[in-house]
Amino acid sequence: MDTATLARAMGDALTLSRYAELTPAFNDAMRAADINTVRRAAAWCSQLGHESAGLRFMAEIQTSGPDWSFDRTRYRGRGPIQVTWRSNYAKFGAWCKGRGYVTDANVFVNQPELVERPRWGFLAASWYWLNGGPRPGEINAFADQGNILNVSRCVNGWVDTPNGMPDRTRRWHRCLELGAALLPGEGMSPADIELTKRFPSRSKYRANDLPVDTLAGFILNIDARVHENYVESRKSTQ
Repeated sequence: MDTATLARAMGDALTLSRYAELTPAFNDAMRAADINTVRRAAAWCSQLGHESAGLRFMAEIQTSGPDWSFDRTRYRGRGPIQVTWRSNYAKFGAWCKGRGYVTDANVFVNQPELVERPRWGFLAASWYWLNGGPRPGEINAFADQGNILNVSRCVNGWVDTPNGMPDRTRRWHRCLELGAALLPGEGMSPADIELTKRFPSRSKYRANDLPVDTLAGFILNIDARVHENYVESRKSTQ
């Protein structure tokens, strides 16, 4: 999957440059979760997209609560599927060690904040996809059947109607329309690489030639300035 496809699958919730940064780890995690068909990819993207608001959040927004235990607070939901509790961080670490991703199975127990980083957050979703939830190991099978309700139950809890089911379903159908473009690819495309490059300012008043933003960032900044100037000019004539 290239950056443009990831952005469409996630509803364009972030800038293209940010999706370009996330694309390699996202593809790696899809391969790790055996996401090798369009239905599996659409299910994966629909669930991660819903749970993280288009990959905007890599951890629960709430960091604690009056009834939260130490375990619940330190090992709060992290990654786009929000892996929670010490026991699951330990299982994720053991899985990563078994696959050769880490050398210390307790790395995420000792440093749970690592799961907020894209590489580990996406792989945490892979671990959950294959091993977690109320029906461990069955999510891909439900995806193969086109059963987005049961896929969602595996992620959100085995209830009659999972939270956010209309959004999960809309995302599922949107992703299905993207077809084989959703499937994980090898490496980054030339366009993806360009999107991640940072360039210096072109202002004649710049202090130095150090890189300050990506091409997408510069374009968005231009859009912001044009709109601000337009609004301010309208206000001045009223």
